[in-house]
Amino acid sequence: AGPPVVPSVPLSTCPNKALPWLSVPAILYALLAKGVLVLYALNGPPAIFWPGAGVALAAVLVGGKKYAAAVFLGALTGALWAGETPMVAISTSIGNALEPLLGAWLLARTGDFGASLSSTRNLFRLFFLAGLLSPAIGALLGAAALLHFGHVRPESFGADLGIWWLGDTLGILVVTPFVLAWRHPPKIRAKQLANGVVVIGTALLAGQILFLDWFHPLFWAVQHGYWMYLLIIWVAVQTDLTGVALVVLAATVQAFIGTNEGLGVFGYSHGILLMMHFWSYSAGLAATGLSLSVLLTERGKTESVLRQSEAELTRAQHLAHLGNWHWDVHTGSHAWSRETYRIFGRDPALPPARYPEVRQYFTPDSWRQLARAVEKALDSGDAFDCDAEVVPPDGGHRWVVARGKTARDSDGTVATLSITIQDITTRKNAQLALEKSEAQYRAVVETTTDGFWMLDRDGRILRLNRALADVLGMRPIEA
Repeated sequence: AGPPVVPSVPLSTCPNKALPWLSVPAILYALLAKGVLVLYALNGPPAIFWPGAGVALAAVLVGGKKYAAAVFLGALTGALWAGETPMVAISTSIGNALEPLLGAWLLARTGDFGASLSSTRNLFRLFFLAGLLSPAIGALLGAAALLHFGHVRPESFGADLGIWWLGDTLGILVVTPFVLAWRHPPKIRAKQLANGVVVIGTALLAGQILFLDWFHPLFWAVQHGYWMYLLIIWVAVQTDLTGVALVVLAATVQAFIGTNEGLGVFGYSHGILLMMHFWSYSAGLAATGLSLSVLLTERGKTESVLRQSEAELTRAQHLAHLGNWHWDVHTGSHAWSRETYRIFGRDPALPPARYPEVRQYFTPDSWRQLARAVEKALDSGDAFDCDAEVVPPDGGHRWVVARGKTARDSDGTVATLSITIQDITTRKNAQLALEKSEAQYRAVVETTTDGFWMLDRDGRILRLNRALADVLGMRPIEA
């Protein structure tokens, strides 16, 4: 089988209703390209943040490789609109269109991505495969075109190539997660909405203060970049991926504007140093916030599955009248299931009874039998299985069957003892009643002066009481 490819529909077979959607990334890319190119033309340094790269990759991941054509048209329109020559605009636009195709192919080649950031694996694949590798082709073609047409000097080619690559990488790290997260906005309750507005609003206001010098006379003494890292952690804990992606994008844009205006926490540096400070800060913020958000989401899903499994186990144990008791021999800690509490009649608010405190729940005879089995298991590691009579504090009695199994640690000593406690009261009472009935029946048969015998279908004697045996000169026969 050949390498996986990005699913798509040929442009010739696209229904007319898909054309408006194809125009969305083209128009958005053109507007972003125009804005960034004009901004950097006015302020000098190459583009260290290219949001169009993130839009392009998201479009291809969501809609298929047909959207690469829209990316090309958008990049071409934006470049021409910003005043680039036609040949330079065409050359760089080809690289801009090939870049998301390469990124989508790399993601598809390493497994099903599904345009989703539902797992840390998908997020890290987006960061390292699409984010770090795919921008290389766009940067190489773009920088080579600028060099070929005399827009850059040969001695600055390496620097321009690196900055182009960093700009596209940052665009993917920041913009693509935002688009993927918000393409299916979550259903938010009123209380969650209010909390989200407060949290995200606080983070956005902090961005204005840190990066654009809002209220500078009030906050200049505490205007430090690490505040946004603390806030992005708060946003990740309080909201979900959509909230984090929004704040990451907003903070990057705020810092981007502040960098070019000489404002905020990046206003102290200039040139390459300024760009590298901005890039490393923004990339680190995106990696921190998005990774933490996805990790917390995965943890929440795992905890939900565990809670569901525990609830199903509790229901199953209740139906089977089966509880479990785990004893860590080294630490002396005990753990009881809910059904074990019910069987012993112990208040669930209390901690599990420790060994041998648990003896209070058994009759003396049963405890002696169980204690011998437990001590033997701790000494030799043998499993045990015994019936025991339980006397709960609320009165009455129950019969249980206790089955224990040990586990050893690396040095061969018994480390844990796991015991299942099954309520067999109904079965045991029936068994005891049957034994009592049989004893009474046997006593009547053996003490009566009347002869009694029992035959099977073949006429063989199964039972012959003493009275009849004496008459016949035979020995009594018991079935």
